[in-house]
Amino acid sequence: NNNKKLLGNKTHAKVFNLSQVMSTTTQDILSIIFYAHELEPDIVINFSGWNELITNYRLDEEKLQKHKYFYMAEMENWEPTHLPNIRNKTLKHLIFRWITTNFKVLDIFINKRWKYGPAHPPIKNFDVVDKISKNIKLNSEIVIRNFNIIEKISKGYNFKVLHFLQPNLYRKSFPTESELKALKLYNDHRPIHGGKKFGKFLENTNIYEYICNESEKKSFNVINLLDIFKSEKRSVFYTLVHLNDLGYKLIAEKIYENLLEKQK
Repeated sequence: NNNKKLLGNKTHAKVFNLSQVMSTTTQDILSIIFYAHELEPDIVINFSGWNELITNYRLDEEKLQKHKYFYMAEMENWEPTHLPNIRNKTLKHLIFRWITTNFKVLDIFINKRWKYGPAHPPIKNFDVVDKISKNIKLNSEIVIRNFNIIEKISKGYNFKVLHFLQPNLYRKSFPTESELKALKLYNDHRPIHGGKKFGKFLENTNIYEYICNESEKKSFNVINLLDIFKSEKRSVFYTLVHLNDLGYKLIAEKIYENLLEKQK
């Protein structure tokens, strides 16, 4: 911001990065609540979408329906290990997982019934893409609810909010050699989200359609960056969703353009 257009009558600006690993807009709300009073921001920029709509397929649908927030999946079945019976159950679970990890025949037999073992309630195997597709509206509704909460907080602390929705590699028409390797990794060698079927779904689906439509109705400042790299021929991704330095530079420039536009 060498031309100082965004500063107005101020002499300088500070940028605070409050991002967290595997976080969602639910955790963003907590960060704003805890830090807004201390930081006194003029502008809050939210960069989200992937974790909320795509990688949350392991979250319990009933809990999402009931509570309308994205909880931390790692904590779903947490129990206090200082209690002797919990320690024993946890130990049995770890032994169980060690055995099934090291003896694949047992793992195949057990996974026909459930995925996680005795420390968790039985969870039947499911098709990842079908689960994502089924829950995308529910998860989008929770995102809109979270955006609404952030808007209300912004009025209390007097700051502007802009929400930017993340792009992903599958929407890129001209992937480079390194990006093709990332696609091959997730399609063929490490299909943790559903492999090629997952890729086709993302390639052909505007996953943010509901969020954008509802945001427009509610006058939220939401910018859909899903196809920002559609025609980009340079390497910008190093995973399905994480960007390299050039990718984040281009995102930052787009954010700056929108900040100037919203200032008018």
